[in-house]
Formats: sequence, structure tokens, C-alpha cells
Amino acid sequence: MARYVALKYITYMTTVHERIITLLVQHATPHALFNHDPSRTSVESAVRRGDSTENGAKALVIKLQDRFVLFVMRANRRLDFDKLSALTGTKPKKIRFASADELMTQTGLVSGTVPPFGRPVLDLDLFIDQSIATGHEQIGFNAGLLTASIRMQKDDYLRVANGQLADFTSPTS
Repeated sequence: MARYVALKYITYMTTVHERIITLLVQHATPHALFNHDPSRTSVESAVRRGDSTENGAKALVIKLQDRFVLFVMRANRRLDFDKLSALTGTKPKKIRFASADELMTQTGLVSGTVPPFGRPVLDLDLFIDQSIATGHEQIGFNAGLLTASIRMQKDDYLRVANGQLADFTSPTS
């Protein structure tokens, strides 16, 4: 019993950033880590990495009625609430973005730091938009800190993230 508690405590004490790096190392996944000035949006992070927004990934924690789910999409796309409703079977009026307090409670993170990984990094179900799978060969994303981003091959990301692929976005206007 004591061993389980100790391991759980160690997992709890590691930062989201450390869990991302650990996951990538465990899967022998090549990646580039960027330390940069603080950025709160995927667009700002893409600029700091020298990427286009087409390479960037946006990770959004969404409340679906009474549960929180992580949705990941290309930074140059927008969430389509009608598609999201059809995908999840949740009425549109019961879908919303997590508040700052809810985000902190669910992930321990502030807006702008959420990475595109569910379990084991974040204890959330993960949906990945088709735009990630069919888009550019690389993907860049915030890495659990306002001052850190990662760039990697999208196929490696899809393999390691192990989320459910779905269509829930539309092009930005």
C-alpha cells in the first residue's frame, strides 16, 4: 500500500511539462523543445517557434454537459459547435469552454499552456481533429508552460497521443 501511495504522489508532483517530455522519451519520439518568451495563444507560440499557424495545434478543454474533454485542432481552424454536438451527442447549449477556474481544477494549468495530450499527461479523454492527420507533416504546441513549446512530426504525435480522430472544426473565416 505504501508503495502505491508513493508512486501516486510522485506522479502528482511532476509537472505537466515533465510528463510530456517523459512520454516522448519513453516512446523514443524525436522532438524539438523551444524555450521562449511567454505566449498565451497558439498563434503567439507558433511565432515564437518560427512556425506558421498551420503547423500549430490548439488544445481546448471543453465542458460537455457534466464532463470535461480535451479537443485538439490545427491553430488555423475553429471549433464547430454543430459538429461537436453531433460527435458527442451533447446538446449545443450544454457545450462550453472550461472557465479559468475549471481549467486549473481539471488540469492544474492556465490558459495558453494546455498541451495536446490526454492520458497519461492529462486525465482527460482526447479527440484529435482530422485537420491534424491530413495537414502539414509537423505539429507544434504549447508544452505545459507559457514559456515552452514542442515541434515534432505529426505522425509521431498521432501515435503517441493515441486520441480519437474526428471531424469537429471548420476553417477560420
